Amino acid sequence: MKAFNKILIVLGMAGALAATSCTDLTEHPYDFLTDATLDFTDPQTIAEMSGNVYTNLNLMVWEYYGLWDWTEDAADLHLFPSRIGVGWGDYYIAYHKHQFSPSINNINYVVWYYAYVGIMYANQTLRNEEFRKANPQTAAELRAIRAYFYYVLFDSYRNIPILPEEDQPAGFLPEQEEPSKTFAYIVTELEEAEKDLPETNYFGFPTKGMAWMTLAKMHLNYYAWFADKEPYDEGDKSHYEEALKWADKAIKSGLYSLSANYKDNHRADLSANNEIIFAINIEYGQNRGSYLANANLPSFGTAAFGFAGGWNGGAGIPQFIDTYAHKKVDPARSNHLTGVQYLDTRFYDTWAYGQQYVYGSSDRVKLDKTSVDSQGPVDIFYTKEVHSVDTPGAYMLEGYRYVKAEIQPTIHAAGTDTPIYRLSDAYFIAAECALRLGGSKKIPEYTEQKAADLVTAVRQRAFRDSDPSLATRTVAQLKGGSVYDYGVREYTAGACGDPEIDAKEPESPAFTYEEVWNDQYFIKTMEGGSDIELGGLLDDLAWEFIGEFHRRQDLIRFRCGNGQNVWNGKSWLSKRAETPGDFHKNLYPICVQNMESNIKLVQNPGYPGRDAAEE
Repeated sequence: MKAFNKILIVLGMAGALAATSCTDLTEHPYDFLTDATLDFTDPQTIAEMSGNVYTNLNLMVWEYYGLWDWTEDAADLHLFPSRIGVGWGDYYIAYHKHQFSPSINNINYVVWYYAYVGIMYANQTLRNEEFRKANPQTAAELRAIRAYFYYVLFDSYRNIPILPEEDQPAGFLPEQEEPSKTFAYIVTELEEAEKDLPETNYFGFPTKGMAWMTLAKMHLNYYAWFADKEPYDEGDKSHYEEALKWADKAIKSGLYSLSANYKDNHRADLSANNEIIFAINIEYGQNRGSYLANANLPSFGTAAFGFAGGWNGGAGIPQFIDTYAHKKVDPARSNHLTGVQYLDTRFYDTWAYGQQYVYGSSDRVKLDKTSVDSQGPVDIFYTKEVHSVDTPGAYMLEGYRYVKAEIQPTIHAAGTDTPIYRLSDAYFIAAECALRLGGSKKIPEYTEQKAADLVTAVRQRAFRDSDPSLATRTVAQLKGGSVYDYGVREYTAGACGDPEIDAKEPESPAFTYEEVWNDQYFIKTMEGGSDIELGGLLDDLAWEFIGEFHRRQDLIRFRCGNGQNVWNGKSWLSKRAETPGDFHKNLYPICVQNMESNIKLVQNPGYPGRDAAEE
């Protein structure tokens, strides 16, 4: 276990985690200790107050329906389907299909709730002048975290309140600010905080690098955020130059270097990892951690990783799995099950697939189960294909399982640190800006070829042990289309797609491939990805950063040939593209509970207002 390098005492953390679940988020933390009762010269008081800010950052990311689900499970790489026979899915299904509604309180409430609680704790500490003067570095850290909260809220909702730092009278209700004002506020806060942040510091706390990266993200997304129509106008593209400026600071600082192995960026302990620019420090049993190993693996599959649990929910979207670089090694065998070797080794670092084996067994003892999906005795073998998200859903062994964060025996991934920014992210931001600019005018070394070189540098470790020649990406490849085979993919009509098969008794033998995957009930539309601007770069973003809070934002930023962004303009498994010209789903709706608690809030355009319970 790594030690905390800074005093980080959080009052009542265990009680808060126990009391605040995904189904009970009704606390309204308006009444805090007052400044008059707090001694801001006392190190313990400072640690306690700032600790509450970090606690809420952790919960915003890892509470159920938090930031991971917010950014990943409504996108085109991963889903939580309904599992035939056991349910699952619930709110995730609506979000996968982009059926966003203010009435879905849980998944609309978590990010908003914990972000604003964290902001309120930061405000309470920062408004004390004595504290700011005595602790300039800690004050800068809190300003940077507060700005990160606002960055997430701005990206998700755009029309958000900025809470006054000074104390407010009882009954105060904040109003939403104009997005341009909010954008300027976040940028200013980060720039001011950066001055007092250290270059290197204790793991899990903001540094200059964290501020640089958040500033780079702010400017990188500016044009997509402020689009009032599609296609949007990038104007003079000055914000890409700004994003490049901040990414370049991280690249040239000399503080960071690429890890030799991709998996090293997702180990349980990242405190000594030199690629990490900012991460959430997770201590198992002390703060909230990743639940993804449990959420993705079935109870009968966790023995492959040496722990007990498993809820059997998540899966990789087959269309994305097919984008990984691979070669066929046995074409005569069914490509539904086996017969491919992936040359991009990030695949093996990210997914559990195919036959599963007992953890630690030197002779690779197969995992099996007496009955799965009424098929009789079967090996635990994850198949790539997934029937659908909800009609009928997915069978128990369908879908490769996301296991990117290191799974530790007995405690799974709940004690694994969470990377927020890595040096590879700075490389990709710089590459994207150089490509969108056609070469930078302010930092001339960032040509389009430099962009290809940066992406290649990140890819090299993924192909080092398979086919190093595949690591090289050319400008033409990055600027070309995506290899993602976009379009609806869905098997429908009953549990298997064939009423006669559906009627079979539970004791019946295993279904054959031909029976289960009946093309008569297969919905398939052909959209492809050849029309996506910088589609090759979008593909590389997926392979490198799946599960790292990227994908929703990336899909909104990249556009199709008809001017729609990929988020709205493309279909994938069980998710249909939006009508051209409708882009209100770039923003999430403000949930009913928040609207009811603050009569000054105005719902985001395109969603039902305060008095409507359903879309």
